[in-house]
Order: sequence, then structure tokens, then C-alpha cells
Amino acid sequence: MMRNVYRLIAVAVLVLLVASLFARFVLLSPQGQPSPNPEPASSVLLTSGTPASTELTPAVQVVFITATPVPTRLPPIVAKLEQQLGKGRILNLRYSPDGRLIAVLSMAGTYLYEARTLRQVGFLQRQLPIRPEIAVYTSDAYVPEVIAFSPDSRLLAVMEGSGLMLWDVATQQLARSVRIGMPVGDVAFSPDGRFLALAGSYSPEPPILILPVDGDQPSHALQGHKEAINDIAFSKDGQWLASASSDKRVLLWSAQRAEQAPLTIATSTASFRQVEFSDDSRLIVVLDDQGVVLVNKVPGGEEVGRFRYTDSDRYPSGFLLSHRSGEIYLLLQHSLNRRRITGEAATANLETPRKIVGAQIAPDETELAVALENSEVLFYKLPLETGQEPSMPARSLSDHRSERVVNAAPLGTGDTAAVFFEDGSYEVKKLPAGEPVASGRIDPFPYGTHHIRVARDKPLAVPESGMGRVQVWHLLNKEVVFSPPNSDSVAVDLSSDGQLVAAKHKEDKEEMFLRESFVAIWRIGDNIPVHRWKVSDDFLIAIALSPDGAMLASLSWDNFTVWRIADQSTVFTLKKNQDVDPHSELHFSPDGEWLFALSKDLRPPLHKFGPAEIRLVSRGGERFEPRSEFGGDWGRAVQFAPSRKWAAIASYNDILMFNLEDVQQRTTISTGYPAEIKALLFTADEQQLISVHSDGTWLIWRLAYAR
Repeated sequence: MMRNVYRLIAVAVLVLLVASLFARFVLLSPQGQPSPNPEPASSVLLTSGTPASTELTPAVQVVFITATPVPTRLPPIVAKLEQQLGKGRILNLRYSPDGRLIAVLSMAGTYLYEARTLRQVGFLQRQLPIRPEIAVYTSDAYVPEVIAFSPDSRLLAVMEGSGLMLWDVATQQLARSVRIGMPVGDVAFSPDGRFLALAGSYSPEPPILILPVDGDQPSHALQGHKEAINDIAFSKDGQWLASASSDKRVLLWSAQRAEQAPLTIATSTASFRQVEFSDDSRLIVVLDDQGVVLVNKVPGGEEVGRFRYTDSDRYPSGFLLSHRSGEIYLLLQHSLNRRRITGEAATANLETPRKIVGAQIAPDETELAVALENSEVLFYKLPLETGQEPSMPARSLSDHRSERVVNAAPLGTGDTAAVFFEDGSYEVKKLPAGEPVASGRIDPFPYGTHHIRVARDKPLAVPESGMGRVQVWHLLNKEVVFSPPNSDSVAVDLSSDGQLVAAKHKEDKEEMFLRESFVAIWRIGDNIPVHRWKVSDDFLIAIALSPDGAMLASLSWDNFTVWRIADQSTVFTLKKNQDVDPHSELHFSPDGEWLFALSKDLRPPLHKFGPAEIRLVSRGGERFEPRSEFGGDWGRAVQFAPSRKWAAIASYNDILMFNLEDVQQRTTISTGYPAEIKALLFTADEQQLISVHSDGTWLIWRLAYAR
């Protein structure tokens, strides 16, 4: 009897165990039934990996019905480049050896023009994105970008990052691309066109690679320099290769016998910038970083000439050699100084209205082409006339003309935007195609304008700079509508409705030696501030008004604080342990719920307001640090979508799309464009996003929101 009872108990336990397992693995599975208190069913999109570029894997829809939340990947935003507006800032130019073409290298790629008519006949698209850490130019000096024609004008070599692009000029097709695996400071074709020499620009002991034009692997490497090689040149007879280096030496290599040790043909107390042979290959001309020009014999290296340019605090950054006249043109920031090869000053200089970024003499030496910082190319007839200061160009190539962008901001309902340039000019354009609406000029401050604040609901703007008077400009009427007294432009902002202006307030004492900072808020048109209080014991960096005018955020060297304007009480404060970036910015979202701090040193940068407090918000709800998302680079610009659901944050040339509803990153748009992003603009329908780059180029992205 007891045995039967034990059997019944065992069967019951077994049944209960099976039922439990069934409920756990079947009823609570995605195909099973939900628990008695289920979570709402949700539809999510899964991808095969974290999106790192605009090339995303197709989404697969999977429905989960589960009793407990299941962590899933959020759907990305698919971005596709629709249009590029602008030709990009010019970096350098080259005449083809046969004199028929001019190659203009810009941020966007290489444009080919007929030398005689300046008619565009081709465009070679840039193939590799140039990251900022390997950019090879600066804004303050002429540093040649790496571009060279083959002697027969058939090929054009362009270095992009650590990749060499060889273009067929006739077909405008990429003939060959070679990964070099190192930064390259210069490229030179051998006179017979069979080989390319590539100069390593890193330290220590960089090589010169000799690459067959029809091959992908270097035939050999020349070792001898201890530091970066800045320039290389073949002699016209093909016997020699010269290299100028930061190790303060110019070496002469045998182009016929690679195993032969190089000769030291010139030395200096400074780095050498440039080297070039005379037409008869008997002389070599070199320039160092202190403006010293040396003329030596080949191959012995005997010095036959030397002079130093001393007319300016800035030394020449390069030179052009006129073989026919035996003269050189020293490239300065805004002029070319003409000299005899012996050092005697010539009778004419050439003044330019902008900084020089590239120049070359035509092969027949009848013309001189000069590319300026604003991407205009001016052509001058040679020889220059006596006393030609400043000179008038014979013709110009102006379809590249563009100013450096400071920033851009949407206006009104978002169907127009104001774009501001470094020289103080601005343009109001329709979105997205950029048709002009109005243009004008804001007087630039003595120390430059690094940012401009815009009232979204009215066409008002106020430049932010340093040590200047605050001026509120009407962008359509092109006039100053208000200039509050005792205000300082080091930190300013406008309310969205254009009624209030906030700025650093100057004290009666000598403020140059004071670190404490005061902020005042004026109603536009009134000379007496409606609010004024001390915000910091240290220098003020940036401020921002909330859209409703109720709060003000201030960032100084020692703290980051959010204030209630009515009683100057503190909503939130964050003490700093170190000085912050002096070009930091603060931005409220259009609804005032979010505050973005654009600073290298202030993390997390995204803050969300509750009813009575501010809390730091991140991808996990605790911290958000775009530094890790951007691979070590920091945000340059931020823009909130009109729907207030999205924030677009720009690094140097990547865009992070951030969802403000669930505090999650959705995708990263890698623009691949080498110029820095200065501003982002959403169209009113949020279907397009525009990245405005420092060289004036617009990239228009079509956005597809996954649901």
C-alpha cells in the first residue's frame, strides 16, 4: 500500500516538474503566451553590428513578446549622401608639363582646367577620407599638398592620407592606388616617368621609397635621414635625387646606383623646407626654416650663393624658381618676394589680398598662378613690371572662391539658415539647396569672431569673440539694432524670441586683471539690464539662455552652473578641476529640456532638466561621453531636430545621431570629407541633414528613420 502511495507522489512530482519546464521554455518563449502581467509587445529592428558608417546592413524585423525586458539593439538611421554643394577650399595647384592643363587640388578632389581658357574639363574625386591627425597643411603657411604630374603629362599622382592615387588624365579614371603605409611629405616622378619617389615624413629615420609607376611594390628604399623628409626633387638629367629634411641636411642620391651612399650637399642650423635643381642640373637651390637660401654645385656641394630673407618676422615658406631668368620668388603669407638667384633684390614684388596656399610658374614661364586662402586663383604675366606693388592679375579662376565658415544656424521654421564666414560676411540661404536669400557683413572683431549666436525666431545675430563690444545685428536689414552698454563679447547669447541678450558685464574697475565674472541680461532696446549677478570667481568662457528666458547656463574656468534668472539661485553646479577649453560652447535644445556643453574637458556634455533639478544623462542613463563614440575626437557642433526627438553631434568629420527619447545613439554618419564640420542643419521636415564644412562645402544627407 505504502509503495503505491510513494509511486503516486513520484508521478505527481514528475508531472509538476514537466509542467514547470514547459511553462519556462515554451509558454514564456517568443512563440509562447505572455505572463499574467505582460510587458507591452514591442517591435524592434536588429542589425548585425554597431553601425560605423552610412553603409548599413539590411534590417530584419523580429517581434518579442516576453515577460521580462530583453535588451535589444535600437534601429539605426540610414543616411545617404544626396548632394554636395561647393568645390572645396584649394590646397595646391600644378601645371601639366606640356602646359595644357592646370590641376587644382581641393578638399573635394582634383579639378582639371584648360590652362588657356580656364574651362573645367575634369574632376578626380577624392578617394580616401583624410583624418585630421594626418592633414598636411596649415592655415598660417604655405605647405604644399602632395600632387605631381608625370613628365609626359599622362598621369597625375595625388597622396591622400597614406594612399597614393595614380590617375589617368586622359580618361580621368583611377589607374592605380597603392597603400604606402606611412605619411608622405612629397612625391616626385623620375624624368623618364618610370619611377616615383615618395618621401617619408615621420621620425625617426624615414625612408625614400622608389616605386615603379607600373607596379604596386617599392623596388627599394633609400635610408639616410634621421628626421622627416620635407621635399624631394630629381635633377633634369635624371642622374640625381635630392632630399631636404628636418634633420638640417640636404642629401644627394645617385638615381642610377641605389646602393651608393648619399652625399651631404648642404647643412643648416634649421630644418630644410624645399629643394630644386636648375634646368642644366648643375646647381641645386634649397631653403631652410629661417629664410636662408643656399645655391650649391652638383654633385660636389660647393656653395656658390647664399642669402637670407630678413624683411619680415615670418620666414618664407617656399619658393618658385624661374629657370629662364635665374630668379626665385620667395613665398610669404601675403606676397612673393622676387630675388636674383645670387641674392640681389629684384625690382618688383607681388602683393596678394589673401594668404598664399599654393603657387607655380607655367612651363613656358609666361605666367604665374597663385592660389589664395579664399580659394581664388590669380594669374599674373611674367616678367612682373617694375614696381608692381600691389599688382593686378591678368585673369582669375574664381569659381572655387569661398570663405572659411565660422558656423551656421537655422532661422524661423527651419526652411532658411544663416551661414557666417571668418571675414565677418554672412549669407541667408534656403534649405536644403542653398539658394541665396540675403547677404551682408558683420564687422569682425580685432581678435576674430569664433562663434555667432542667432535668435531662431527672428533674423538677429550677435558675434561672440573677445575684448569687443556686443552688437546685435539684424541679418536682413544689415544693421546694428542694439549694443548694450558695459558689455563684453567674450560670452554672449540671444533668447530664441529675440527679446533678450545676455553677455558678460564689464565692471568699472580695470577688468583685464580681474578673474571674477558678471553676467547681465538686457531687454533689446533698453540700456539698463533687467538682471545682473556674479556667476564665477574665474574667467567666463561661455553662456546660454534657455528658450523661455527663465534659466542661464554659465561655463567658466572653474565651474559649470545653471541658474534661475529670476532670483539668481543655482539649479545645478559642477566644479572643475582644471581649466576648460577657451572655445567651449553651451546650447539649449529648442524646448529647453536639454543642455549641450561643447567642451573637451566637460563630460558628460548632455544634460536633461527635471521639474526642479538637472541630471546628467547618458546612453545608460548615467553618463554619456561622445569621446569614446568619436574615437578620441571631440564634438565640434550640435543641432537639435525640429521635432525635438533628435540631436546631431559633429566631431571633426563624423556625425553622431542621438535619440533624445530613449537616450541612445542610433548611428554615426562618417562623411569622409576632410574639412572640419562647423555646423549642422536639419530641414524643417527632418528628412535631410546638412553638414556645413569649414571650406564652405555643404553635404546634404537623406535620412531614413527606422520604426
